[in-house]
Amino acid sequence: MTKLIMRFYPDLIAAICGLLIIPWIIGVPGQPTQTILSGWTLGLITMGGYLVIYQCVKSFKASARYKKNASLQQPVTAILNMSALCLVPAMLVALLLLFYVE
Repeated sequence: MTKLIMRFYPDLIAAICGLLIIPWIIGVPGQPTQTILSGWTLGLITMGGYLVIYQCVKSFKASARYKKNASLQQPVTAILNMSALCLVPAMLVALLLLFYVE
């Protein structure tokens, strides 16, 4: 079960980011403070960066060079997994900044 979750974790995170990026781009409603703007910016940069890394890795995995070279498969998958694991704390910080009440 753990291997199944770890196998699809980057895809799940990419789907969540893909669904959140459009409302996140629309912007902060109301009169935001500097703290809220910092959280909004951090979330946007984090989600955008992850989606770029995700797409690059998935495109590289589809190439013939990746399929032929077994020594590249583990590092490329590790990059994707580590970027997905790093996204979650960064988004938690962004959400804490968004909902932080002064």
